Amino acid sequence: MSFYDFMHNIGGTPGDYSYGTTHLVAMGILIALTIILSIVAAKKGQKVTRIILLTIAIFQLVFEVFWRIWYLSLGDPVNTIWPLYPCNLAGILVPLAVVTNNVTLKKMFYLFGFLGGIITFAIPQGIFNVEVLTFGILKSILQHTALILIPVIEYVSGTFRPAIKDFGWLFLGLIIHIINSECISLLIGLPGDYMFFRSDLPFVIPGVPQFITLSVFGLLVIILLNMALDPKGTRELMQKIFHKNKKLAYDTVNTGDTNINTNHNDTGADVSTNIKNKEQDIDAKSREEELTNNPIDNLNNTEQSDDTPKANKKSPKKTSDTKNDT
Repeated sequence: MSFYDFMHNIGGTPGDYSYGTTHLVAMGILIALTIILSIVAAKKGQKVTRIILLTIAIFQLVFEVFWRIWYLSLGDPVNTIWPLYPCNLAGILVPLAVVTNNVTLKKMFYLFGFLGGIITFAIPQGIFNVEVLTFGILKSILQHTALILIPVIEYVSGTFRPAIKDFGWLFLGLIIHIINSECISLLIGLPGDYMFFRSDLPFVIPGVPQFITLSVFGLLVIILLNMALDPKGTRELMQKIFHKNKKLAYDTVNTGDTNINTNHNDTGADVSTNIKNKEQDIDAKSREEELTNNPIDNLNNTEQSDDTPKANKKSPKKTSDTKNDT
């Protein structure tokens, strides 16, 4: 194949050559580069790591500009160079995050970009469409290689690691990808299944819309990957959740006990009151019966009661006489 044919994507027999020679060689080079550069970055420190990352990022950004100019020169419409696929957009934003050293961009796009690169090499639909290497195939290989290399080198060297507490930023990045692929594509007149919501990836559940299957499965994979890459943060989160649930259960039990004790006390007070009332009723009835059965005693008691005031009236007089005698 001549250089002209290579640059113009000419040559080869169209077909699906996934896991063919070109694909396997690309994967081998990717694995080798990832291991070598990660070891160098881990041993040489942050200064060397920064140089490696900047080299990859600047090369990637220059290449992104170059291939768009080249495709425009071949007569492709302007709207076709917009990065509608998630990996196309990440191929710009991930290197840009390295150059600017923007932590927020890293939180939003590193993990999803890395996952997209892995999935593309594992399931390269429509990429290796001929048995020979062409510029179009090379473009996809370089884009997805950078999406894997940059996050891995940062993670191994410790310059940036995704945290479970930053999942909100990651989710916002996913929303941006969806808006770009599903909405902006319509605005620029290029409708298509750029988020693979209407494809058969990763599998199809009969009767379930594919966008639901892919969304739930993809979100679950991202959450699990985020938890695996941040074991310390995951443990702390689990401890907080467990402690909160334990406290909630404890408060619920205590509230129940308090209600039981309150009801018990209220019931006890009511019983005591009823008993006292009954005792008073019995005493009153007993007195009435005694007065009815013993009218003479009652009369005597009444007379005694009448004599008592008279005696009391005489007492002051005696006291007065005594004073006069003195």
